[in-house]
Amino acid sequence: MLEAERMKKVTLIGAKTDMKKVIEKLYSLGNFEITEYSKNPEDATFDIGEPFEEDELYSELYVKLQAVKASLRIPDSIVLEKISEKDGITKVRQELEEIYAQVKIYENKQDHYLKVLKLLTPKKEELALKKIMDFVPFRNDKTNHVHYIGFVQRNNEHPIEDEFQKIMPTSDYMIDSFEGLTLVAVSIKESDQIKMNKLLDDYDFVELDQKISKATLKNTKFSPAKKYQNIKTISISLKSKITEIRRELKKLGTKNSQFLAAADEYLRENIDQFEAPLKFATSDHTFVIRGWAPAKEIVNIKKSLIAITKGRIFFEESKIEKKDRIPIKLNNPKHVQPFEFFMNLYTLPSYKEIDPTAMMFLTFPLFFGFMLGDIGYGFVTLALFTMLKKKMPKAKSILNAFIVASLSTIFFGFLFGELFGLEEFAINNVQYYLPHVLSRSHQIQDLLSIAVMIGVVHILIGLIVGFINVKNAHGLKMAILEKAGWMMILPLIIWLLTNFLGVITGSIAELLGYIMPPLPVAIGLFVIGAVLTIIGEGVIGLIDVLFLSIMSNILSYARLMAVGLASVSLAVVVNDLAGQMFSSGPIGVIGGILILVIGHTINIALGILSPFLHSLRLHYVEFFSKFYKGGGKKFIAFGAKE
Repeated sequence: MLEAERMKKVTLIGAKTDMKKVIEKLYSLGNFEITEYSKNPEDATFDIGEPFEEDELYSELYVKLQAVKASLRIPDSIVLEKISEKDGITKVRQELEEIYAQVKIYENKQDHYLKVLKLLTPKKEELALKKIMDFVPFRNDKTNHVHYIGFVQRNNEHPIEDEFQKIMPTSDYMIDSFEGLTLVAVSIKESDQIKMNKLLDDYDFVELDQKISKATLKNTKFSPAKKYQNIKTISISLKSKITEIRRELKKLGTKNSQFLAAADEYLRENIDQFEAPLKFATSDHTFVIRGWAPAKEIVNIKKSLIAITKGRIFFEESKIEKKDRIPIKLNNPKHVQPFEFFMNLYTLPSYKEIDPTAMMFLTFPLFFGFMLGDIGYGFVTLALFTMLKKKMPKAKSILNAFIVASLSTIFFGFLFGELFGLEEFAINNVQYYLPHVLSRSHQIQDLLSIAVMIGVVHILIGLIVGFINVKNAHGLKMAILEKAGWMMILPLIIWLLTNFLGVITGSIAELLGYIMPPLPVAIGLFVIGAVLTIIGEGVIGLIDVLFLSIMSNILSYARLMAVGLASVSLAVVVNDLAGQMFSSGPIGVIGGILILVIGHTINIALGILSPFLHSLRLHYVEFFSKFYKGGGKKFIAFGAKE
C-alpha cells in the first residue's frame, strides 16, 4: 500500500506470423506496457514495424465518428452494449456512414442559412440584386412567367446548373457568386412553377424577392424597402429553420448516442491493436516487443503467450538498469484509490519512493472536515457529491474522495456542535443547545493551538517518511544528515511556538510541558540538528536553518483554524440577517428564507472550494516538501481501460 507495484522489464521475440495473435492477447490481458522501439541507424536487421492494413479503414471511420460526435455534441459516456466482433466493422461502417450523411446534410443547410443571415443587410442585399439587373428575361416583357431571385446551397457533386439545363434554356437563368454564396436568378413558365419550387427546395433556396412585377423591372433604381421582401421577415424565417435544424441534430444525437459510444470504443480498441507494431522492432520474419509488467502478472502473461503461439515465443525478464525509467502503478486498497486522483494531479512517486496516497486518505478528509466542520453543510455536500457521482461517472474517483471529506465534515460538525452555523436554536420559546467538544466561535485560541499541533505532527510524519525514502535511495548516513537533523530541530521550534510566540496555549501547552525536553536539551538538539542538516543539504540547508523555514511550514497550518472561522462567521451573519427579516412580517419571512438559501448556498460553495485548495496546499507544499520528489511515469498498460 505504501509502495508502487514491483515491475519487471520484459522482452518478447516471436515470428511475424504470430504477431497479430500476440497483440490481441496482450491487449485482452491489459497488464503489459509497451516501450516504443527507437531505430538504431547502425542496426540493419530491425526496423520500426508497420500498422496492419485494416488500420486505414478503421482510422478513417474513427475520424468520421469524432466529427459526428462533435457535431451532435455527444459527450463520452459509458458503453452499455458492446459491438460484437462477428459483425462489428460491417455494422459500424453502415450505420456510421448513414448518420454521417444525415449530419452533413443538416450541417450544410445550417452553414448555408448562417452565411445568408450574415449577408442580410440592406446594402449587401442591394449589391446582390444589382448583379441580376441586366438579366434579359427580367428586362423583357414576358407574360405567364414566374421569377426567382435568391441564394442556393453550393453542391459540387450535383451543381444546380446541371439541373437547370434539364428543364429550361440557358437564357432563362443566371448563376453568379456573391460573398462566397451562389446567387441565382430564374425566369420560368407558370406551368413549370411546381417543378422549379421542388428543385430550389432541394438546394435550400433563400428567396430575396417573391415576385418582380414588370413595372418594377422597368425602374432601374432599386428600392429594397418597397420591391423586395422585408429583411426582418427573411431573418426570422432563417432563424426558425436554423433552430429546427439544431433540434433535429439533437434528436439524432439522442437516438444514436449509445451506438456512437459503442462504436467509439470498438474502433479505438481495434486501432490500438492495428497500430501496435509501430512500437515494435521488426525484421522480415520476426518481431521484438520490449516493455514492463507488474511482477505478480509475469507468470500469467508468459503462460498465455506460450499457449496461443504453441511455444513459438521467446520470453525474457531483463535486469533493470539505473537509466531505466520504471513506470509506476499505484497499489492501494479500493477505499484508498479515489485519493490517487490527487497524486495524478500533482506527480506520481518515483519507483523507490513511499506512495503517500494512503496518508492523504487519512489527512485530506481530516483537514477538509476541520475547516468546514458543520453538520448541515456536511449532509448537503454529501447529497451533492452522491448525486454528481451518478450524473458524472467519469468523475467517480474525485467525487468519492469528496464524499469521504463530507463524512469528515459531519463528524467535525458534531465535534464543534454546529448546524448551518447555529450552536443553539429556539423552538416554541424553548432554547436548545447543540452539544459540542469545542466551540469554534468562543475557543479560537484553542482552535489555533490544535491547528498548529496538527501541523507539527503532519510535518514530523513527513520527515519520518523522508528518512525512509533517503535511506532506501542513498543509505542510512544520508538519511541521518538530511532528515534526522530536521527532527532534532523540531523540539526548539515547538518551545518557541509555545513559550516565546504564545501561539500554542492552554491545555495543549501544558501537555507539551510534560512531553518536551527541557530548554537546554532542546537547544543542544537544535545545534546538532542544524549541523547535520547543513552538512547534508549544503547552502540550502543553511538558509533553511537560519530562517527557520520549518516554523513557517508549521504556522501555515493555522489556516485550518482561519478558514473554518471564516466559514462559521459568514454562517452566523447570514443567520442573524435572516432572523431580523423573520420579525418583519410575511414579506420579511420570504426575504429571510431567500437570505438563508442564498447565503448558505454561497457559504457552502466557498466551503467546498476553500478547504479543498487549502488542504491540497498543506499536502503539496508543507507535507510533500519534507520527503517527496515525485516525477514517476504512469504505468499505461496496452489495452487497459481508463
